[in-house]
Amino acid sequence: MGILSLWGLGRWNLLQENNMAEPNFFYVPENFGDSGFEDLELDVERAERVEIERIYESLKAKGLAPGEIKVPKNWDIRKKDIKNLNRGGFSLSPLESIYYGIHNLFVPNEMMDLENPSEIFANYLGAGVLKRNNFHLSNDNIPGKSFSDLVKYINNVAYGNIIFAKFSHELENRFPTTSGFQEKRLSHLSGDVKRRFCKSFVSKYNPSNREEPNNPGAFLDPLKWNQYIEGIYRYFSRRFASR
Repeated sequence: MGILSLWGLGRWNLLQENNMAEPNFFYVPENFGDSGFEDLELDVERAERVEIERIYESLKAKGLAPGEIKVPKNWDIRKKDIKNLNRGGFSLSPLESIYYGIHNLFVPNEMMDLENPSEIFANYLGAGVLKRNNFHLSNDNIPGKSFSDLVKYINNVAYGNIIFAKFSHELENRFPTTSGFQEKRLSHLSGDVKRRFCKSFVSKYNPSNREEPNNPGAFLDPLKWNQYIEGIYRYFSRRFASR
């Protein structure tokens, strides 16, 4: 596997030997250090390590210090991608569960900053399924207190939806999607961010007006695909604008 695919450093066709264009993103953990990449657990050749070091130093020279990250607008969540998930009808489409998820889960900005659109959608899709009717509070198999285990569990549920599993790869994923890379990225989040995510997940289910029509606190379920799409896109647009 080439070094660019391993690191997913953006659209490197923009880079030139002596005139490096600024990439769409670059993330370096705060504890990464200036010494290079000796401690990385990646099976790469020495020549590739040298190339990583060269790119890293070039980025540092342009003011991208370790720990900084450039986040694309709306975390690269595009309305056309949400529309693309509108397949399979109510029995298969993930849109209803994602819509229910945005009313029942709060993913901290810091976490979404380190995730692909597919991973962000997976959070809300999984929550929309698992929290329905407070199922998450009665199922002892859901690891609600372990951040890493909870994210994995939610992912497994989300990718169990065949429509989402198939079309999530067509999203604008800026980070590597190889197994284990999400966990590695999210391991750099603070304990507070991880606790906030877990606390939001284990909170009681907020029902829709379709489920509890007499509940004044219930959220509106429009039961229309175009309004699900608009509602999901509006949610992320507002979240990004207020970050």
